[in-house]
Amino acid sequence: MNTIGSRRLRLLPALLSAALIPATPVLAGDGECMTGCPSFQLTGGYTADFRRNTTGGLATGNATSGLLELGGLWTSDRLLPGAMVTTSISLIHAHGGEISGKRVGDLQGLNNIEAPSGLRMYELWSEISFGRTKSVSSRVGLLDLNAEFDAPVTSAFFIGPPFGIGTDLAQTGENGPAVFPVTSLGVRFTGKAGDAITWRAAAFDGVPGRVDSNSFQTVALSGKEGALLIGELEFGVARFNKLAVGAWSYTASFARIDADATGDNASRKGNRGAYAMLDLPLSRSDAARVDAALRVGMADGRFNAVDTYVGGAVVASHFIAARPDDAVGVAIAHGRIGKSFRRELAFDGGLPGKSETAIELTYRAPLQPWLAIVPSMQWIVSPGADHNLRNAWVVGARLEMSFGHSWPLLARQPGPASNESLANVIP
Repeated sequence: MNTIGSRRLRLLPALLSAALIPATPVLAGDGECMTGCPSFQLTGGYTADFRRNTTGGLATGNATSGLLELGGLWTSDRLLPGAMVTTSISLIHAHGGEISGKRVGDLQGLNNIEAPSGLRMYELWSEISFGRTKSVSSRVGLLDLNAEFDAPVTSAFFIGPPFGIGTDLAQTGENGPAVFPVTSLGVRFTGKAGDAITWRAAAFDGVPGRVDSNSFQTVALSGKEGALLIGELEFGVARFNKLAVGAWSYTASFARIDADATGDNASRKGNRGAYAMLDLPLSRSDAARVDAALRVGMADGRFNAVDTYVGGAVVASHFIAARPDDAVGVAIAHGRIGKSFRRELAFDGGLPGKSETAIELTYRAPLQPWLAIVPSMQWIVSPGADHNLRNAWVVGARLEMSFGHSWPLLARQPGPASNESLANVIP
């Protein structure tokens, strides 16, 4: 059984915090530029992961994996008048075994850093931000779709790939959409519609990288491969962490997922879908808080295994006075299997079920500002939607290390005409 789990985003905590800095400069009370200002940043991290399938699935046993991340980001307001220019580069090196493909046989994935071993250029892009608040921007280069589209807040806490990007979208395409570990050439535009709505639209290469190749980076545009088009609206609603809806569509034609079973090998257009997510705080008491998220998504079942996805998560944080940064959460990812995939699975000798469900319990305990340990347990009901496989119970632990440093390239200083002027400083 081929897993689609390796197509998910590893939520690069250090790299993405740099890449998604606010467009509007934020300054401290003493005039020091804190975020969104001209600067040069270096970030990096290493994640080591251990998983053990204790029962069920394909076979019991262990899988270890690791991910090294390195990134740099340069922001300048000197290149174009009235615009902020940001350039980002990031590299990843993945290694290790497969818990999904070799041990469990699930469809949705269990480890969001699981990827074929090798060094890859992950992102390389430039962005130009315009306007008084720099809220309108364009970005072009090697892009990770999930850095801005279908990007979670609360559910990003978890290890399972469906909580980073919904299974309905992550499973799509000939080589997956442009998400971890293989990104693609793309162009993205974003802006504001009034004060409360942020819009995003992008076009990505329809086939990221090269199928069945672990190359450092491959860009090969083709009219036959087409493009993946995606748009999203995010609503700035009080008391919500995030409220958003999105839709996506491939321009290329695809064969049906049940082509072997039906003998229908004709290619068709129509591989598209939509999603919606809401994320909000449920309760707060002093420093302690509980946040929850719900996401639903749909994909065309003629071309994809999962035609409907529903995911939910609850995370409690800051609940231990002696360990204020600890957090614990539970999440569920439910994928309903389309009729076409069930037909193909039966043709291949499987015993098709109607769904696959993954439940995860995770605890995160920072040991140092740069170091955290993350134990977790995962229960997979009907792995691969194949009743020939027993339900699986997976236990695991993760060690996360990260670092980062920023060198500001300007600071606010009083000038002869105004105390709002900006002057260069040497980092």
